[in-house]
Amino acid sequence: MKKKFLGLLTFSLIPFLAACDWFSFGRTSSSAGTTPSASANNSVIVSSSASTSGTSSSTAGTTSKSSATTVSTSSSSSTTSSSATTSASTSSSSSTSASSSSSSSSASSSSSSSSSPDPTNYLYTKQAGDHLQVFSIEQTNYYGDATLFKYGNFEILIDGGNQYSATQLKDYLSTYCTDHVLDVVVLTHSHSDHYGGFTYGTTSASKGGTLADAGITSVGHFVDSGWDNNSYWTSLKNHYVTLGATDETILSLTENNIYDSIWNIAPSCSIQWLYSSTYTASTKTSSSANNNSVLCDLKFGTYEWVMMGDAQDIEVNSMLSVYSSKTFVKSGDTVVFKACHHCSGTTESGNTSELMNFLSPKYGFTSSGIIACNSASTGVAINNDPTGPVDTPSTAQHPFKNAATAITNKTGAANFLWNGTAGTIDMSLDENFSSFQMVGEGRKYGYGYNMSGSLVNATSEKSTPLFSTKWATTSAFAIGGGGTL
Repeated sequence: MKKKFLGLLTFSLIPFLAACDWFSFGRTSSSAGTTPSASANNSVIVSSSASTSGTSSSTAGTTSKSSATTVSTSSSSSTTSSSATTSASTSSSSSTSASSSSSSSSASSSSSSSSSPDPTNYLYTKQAGDHLQVFSIEQTNYYGDATLFKYGNFEILIDGGNQYSATQLKDYLSTYCTDHVLDVVVLTHSHSDHYGGFTYGTTSASKGGTLADAGITSVGHFVDSGWDNNSYWTSLKNHYVTLGATDETILSLTENNIYDSIWNIAPSCSIQWLYSSTYTASTKTSSSANNNSVLCDLKFGTYEWVMMGDAQDIEVNSMLSVYSSKTFVKSGDTVVFKACHHCSGTTESGNTSELMNFLSPKYGFTSSGIIACNSASTGVAINNDPTGPVDTPSTAQHPFKNAATAITNKTGAANFLWNGTAGTIDMSLDENFSSFQMVGEGRKYGYGYNMSGSLVNATSEKSTPLFSTKWATTSAFAIGGGGTL
């Protein structure tokens, strides 16, 4: 295990992890989260109802996944674009499947396919009662991202979290991916706090890693930045590619199809892949990987989840220059925004006022764990275990207050949650895409924290907006600087 971690460490951006290698981080065992409920004790539930619901009826197929692993065998290179404000559920006649001109990184297996789903076909046959669940999975020990989208029996996983969070990744996949097929897997960029959870389980990466631990027998489509600078991620992909998965880069999906790179999942459900000129950078280093994050917009009825990985100002500004005059956000839609880069400071971060003005998000969330050493007034409690690393720099603690403030200036403080205090954040839409809820499950895996000598109850802040938590009063949250942490 130590040898595997050191392999991951080689490619990690965060030097402080070296200090954490020799410690065992205990996790309290628990089952995966449940569907958000209509009420919760001692919590604030963020919810709303849309004035216009999405499509509520469709033919119920006898097979739920119509083409999870069946893709078009050819790809048109047409670049004619439809109006950017056209509903994402409508297939444009001029919209083409993603370009196959750019191959995946040479690190990928030669057997991988560059064929994209045919945009005129749905990837999934909607079933009666299908509704959307989204889980921002709690992270352990430090920052990381893993977000699971489940619409009926169609699942999309964006990032795998950090290596200390492989347990909860397995738990959520095994609980919610019940047919053992993971339809879309996205690695936004090749940093260990995004791929570590994939490869730090009990099964080797070459045999499927944590996905295999969770019982995933096949993957429909991989999408990543193309900067495959670690063997673990490449090995995991190659395992599933040999079983039929496609393997594509964000550049191949968008460079010849900037405004219409859309995968239609089901009526009123789609993924739009977004373009940034940073994808074409010739210099590929770990330090620049954040600005090559996969950008995408997942649309469900009149709600849109904008997911931008660890994008910083360079990539965000490039994206804005492309879409400012032809937005990908449909007029009148409700935007749910995952904070860029774990809600790091606005300097050199993507959480800028320009982006907030462009998106006008109504809800937001951010993902990072409570680290073992931070500047909370009386320290932290490590799963009730007083042992653990004590020399992690306090400046590594996310979220940063100034970035959270920039986001909540648009969402309002009541509509912004952090999975460090809330635990895994559950977001849901009903079958008609008309009623939205965002609640926390309570901390089950990560570290706790003390206030005035008392441990803050793991569930007492499970749906409390970040700025209303006790954490918000600590000096750990008062950090207002920027930087590239």
